Amino acid sequence: MAVPDACPPVMIGVGVGGNFDRAALLSKKAVLRPTPNDDPFYAALEQELYEATKKFSIGVNIIAAPTHIAGLPCAVSIGCHSLRVASEVLS
Repeated sequence: MAVPDACPPVMIGVGVGGNFDRAALLSKKAVLRPTPNDDPFYAALEQELYEATKKFSIGVNIIAAPTHIAGLPCAVSIGCHSLRVASEVLS
């Protein structure tokens, strides 16, 4: 697992639904989502997962899309602090 080697705080993005390509895209978007989840169900699930993992400096964001339950795709992306920080030098 890559998380122990990532620089904290680690953000885990979870994409659920659509087809697998859509779920993978949603997981990447979830890693970078700066705002709380609009869906109360997923907001509560994110909070529950945060409480369970906060001692490891791990946060979880979830984005879901409609799908048929028989083919429920799920993708997970991991993003460390350096993924979410940018800097630029102007000369």
